[in-house]
This record gives sequence, C-alpha cells and structure tokens, in this order.
Amino acid sequence: MLDIPNPEWLMGFDAETNAYSEYERLVQDVRASIPDSSYHEYPAHLKPAPHVYKPSLARLARACKSFEDPALNVLHEEIDCFAALLTCLPEDLWTVEGPWLRLTFHRELLETDWDILARHTARVRILHQGSREEDHGKFPPWPEVWEALNLCPIPVLFPRLHTLNCWMWTPEHVLCGRYLFGPQLRNIRFSMTTGELLERIPDLATLCPLLESIELGTVLDHPSLSFTSDAFTNVVRQYPCLRTLDLGRMVVLPGDVMHSLAQLPTFRHLRVLVLESSDWIYQETRVGLRNLHSLALDAQNWDVATITVKLLLGDDLHTARVRLSKLDVTCYNSPTLRGLSAFLGALVDCISPLDVTRLTLLVVRVSDCDWTQLLALSQLRNLTRVSLLMRPSDSTEFMSLSGDSLYTLVRGWLLLEHLTIGYGFSPIPLRNFVTVLSLCPRIKSANIDVDVCNDPDDVIALAAEGYLGVRNEYIKMLQLGPPRKLDAGRGVPDIGLMRSVFARYPIVSVLHHLFPNLNEFEHHFGVMPPPGKSVWAAVEAELEAMRGLD
Repeated sequence: MLDIPNPEWLMGFDAETNAYSEYERLVQDVRASIPDSSYHEYPAHLKPAPHVYKPSLARLARACKSFEDPALNVLHEEIDCFAALLTCLPEDLWTVEGPWLRLTFHRELLETDWDILARHTARVRILHQGSREEDHGKFPPWPEVWEALNLCPIPVLFPRLHTLNCWMWTPEHVLCGRYLFGPQLRNIRFSMTTGELLERIPDLATLCPLLESIELGTVLDHPSLSFTSDAFTNVVRQYPCLRTLDLGRMVVLPGDVMHSLAQLPTFRHLRVLVLESSDWIYQETRVGLRNLHSLALDAQNWDVATITVKLLLGDDLHTARVRLSKLDVTCYNSPTLRGLSAFLGALVDCISPLDVTRLTLLVVRVSDCDWTQLLALSQLRNLTRVSLLMRPSDSTEFMSLSGDSLYTLVRGWLLLEHLTIGYGFSPIPLRNFVTVLSLCPRIKSANIDVDVCNDPDDVIALAAEGYLGVRNEYIKMLQLGPPRKLDAGRGVPDIGLMRSVFARYPIVSVLHHLFPNLNEFEHHFGVMPPPGKSVWAAVEAELEAMRGLD
C-alpha cells in the first residue's frame, strides 16, 4: 500500500485558488512514485503505453472524492493511444480482435456512451495515435470505428486538446475527425497530404484559430511529388502565430507562401523542398526568414541548395545573422560532394555558425565521396548532434572511410554527444572508433558500424596499449558490423566466422572495459540479419554476466 498523505492537510486553502493547484502538485508527486501499470480496467491482453495508465492513482481517485478531479486530469493529460481511451466505454460496445489487436464496435454509440466518453476526453491535452518515433498505435481501430466517431453529436469533444499527433501507415486509418479540432488546439501532426487534410477539415482555420504548428507528410519510403494548393496557402495565411510548417519531404512551397512566413514574427521552424523549377529561387528578392531556429532543406542539387540559403536567410543590409540552431539538409541527384563547400560558405555568410548545435546531412546517389569536402563542417564548432548519411548510387557498393579522414572531421567537435555515420559505409575498425571517442570525450551515443571481427589481433593490441585512455560510461548500445559473405549482393552476416572470432579472442572483455554499461548490439546499416536469428545474443549474454561481476 502507498503511504498517501491525508488530504485534510489541504484544509484552509481557498478552494477556488490555491487548493486545486496544491492537489495537482500532490497528484503529480504521487504519480511519479507509482509503478507503471493499468488504470482503465483494460482486459489483460491490452497493453497501452506505460505512462497512459496507473491503477494506484485511479484507485486513489476512487477512494477519495477530493482527489478525483486532479487525479483524472493527470491521468488523462496525455493519451498515448486514442483506441485505448475508447475502452472506457461499456464493454458491450467494443472488442479487440485478431493478432493485430484491432478495436471494433458492435453497435451504434448511444447518448449515454457519448456522455461517458466526453467525461474522459474533456481532460485530454495531448493525444496520440501512431507516431514516427514510437509505436503509439497500440491497437489500431478499424476504419468503421472512425466512421462511428464522425457522427459525434458533441461539437467539440476535446475542448482542452493542445496537441494532436496521428501518424499511421494508411490514410484510411488516420485519426482525423472534426470532433478532434477545437479552439485550444495548437499543434497538429498527420500522415496525410495538404489536400487530404482540407478534404476532411475544409474549415480548419475556423475550427482551430490558434494553430502554431502544422506537420504533415507520409510514412511511405517514396512519396510522390506534390505542390501546395491555393486553398492550403490561404489557410496558412490565416495563422499569424504560426511557428512551425513541415509539409513533408516532397511538397513544393510557392514563393508567396515563403514571403508570407517571413512576415510572421513568431515563425521559427521550416521544412522546404526546392527544385530547379521552383518559382522563387531565381528571383532577386530575398525571403529573409530572419527569426528561423531550425531549417530542414530538401534540394534537388547543391546549386539549388546554395541559392536557397542565400534567399531564405540572407539579408540585403548584412545586419545581424540568423541564429539557426538546427540544420537538416538533404541533397538529391548529387554524384559528388563538390558543391558542399560552396553551400556551406553561403550558409555561414547568413548565420551565426557557433549557434548551430544539430546537423543532419543526407546525400543521395553519391558515387564519388570525397571526405575532404566535409572538412568545411568544422566551422560549426559547437555541434552536439551530427548525422552524416550517404546513399551510394550503386546499392551494392560500400564506401570506405579512412581513420585519418574521420579524425580530421571530428577533431573540432569537442561538444559532440551524438554521432551517426551511416548507410553506404563499410564498418570502421574498433581502434578508429575508440580514437574518435578520445577526440570527442562527451559522446553518449554513436550509430556507426564498428568492426571487431576482421582484425581481432588489433582489438587485443588496442587493449594492451591501454585502450587509448578511453572508458566511456555513456554508451549502452553499439552497432557492430559482423563479417560478411560477399557472394550475395551486399553480403549477409557470416555468423559462423563471427562466433569463431569471439570464441578465440577475449573481445567481449575489451568491449566491457571500454563501455562498462554496454548491454545491446544492433545490426549495422548495410546488412540485415537472417530472419528469426539474433546475431549478437550470445555476446550480449556474456556482457551481462561481466556487468554482474563488477
């Protein structure tokens, strides 16, 4: 049993001012001390996200009337799966069926059902159903459930809703009904196009006059190119407090939208796709997004990217520089990196380079990766998170990254905490990786394919030399590249050779010394493991045993 303070200690507070906030504060403290488990009397096979439901807090609300409102507000503030919320309705209405745990309704919703649902939804501030980062869609409903909800008789079912996030694989499963859109909504994030959104919610600007963030897109790997409609352009213009606009990687914004955004004093975050045919990039008039904090630029080639940053961020008067903190650049149809230096030169002329802390660079269809072109990135000396991703033009080809190139690249990033180098690269030797850690002692995670099998003698020599003075207690996961059989395309893991190497050499003890909290391995970028097999299970078990002896 939890030792819950007697609520009588709150007596004496003004019920309309202080008492409720003190209740809320106490409930938050209680919530933080309760182990995760279920608060909505769900059947045992339903497993929504852990922080969605906590039975002890729900029991507390039922046991003490004074706690009911603040407890339910805390429990319902963020709902991690809308379908889970629907299971608060009478059990004769719904079931969860099949291996995918799909929610379905068996009858129409009655007035009493809507009343029950409204008592819960009125407390929700953040609502998820599916996500790009996490699986919030614990049991996706059938489309018929959304159709039933579209008949909602309550004008605003979620009156306090602030953030709505629905990122599903197919448009028919996307949670997007009028009952979700209310006057307090600030942030929306949907896996659909601008046209699909306006088809369902044509009066978006009227229903949600305070929107600050619009994020749309698709989960498809190869979405089709589209252009923003005049109707959606008009919607964007009706939001004077807009802060974020991200319509996905394959949506072209017209010039008048760009200039409208530049007039908004609150606008901070933009994703934009720019082609050689874009109507505004060869005009002399600068857009001048002077208050931008983050830019995601998808450009057809380096020339287009260079022109774009000059127009978006440049200032004819050459006054204060843009304080950009996050930069995400994708360059398509780029066989070389030769245009990168000119792009970075134009960028640095427009921004304060020491303000940039996060960088993602993706270059598609590279056939000649000259790493010396990347040295210009050293001007961004305060980077804490870097992702360098190169996709070769030939899907069967691996590009090599020499140790000297890597050291020169990272040497100036003394604040670096997260490093990703991926896709078309051969795994780098463990010695090279450890050298990077010695140059960047703050690294907490690194998504780099590391090779410990092809030269195990050098791994042992590294230990004999004192591990280059490196002992990183942050890293808990490594991406190991197992030896490959090269007779089948890009190759498959040679598990037999890997097991032989680990059996003959004390590689696990070397890894444990370098990374005392290491507990997980992932398969490297270039190779997928054989179905049903865990390549590194035995190694992870040995590491766990070593940690137990510490």
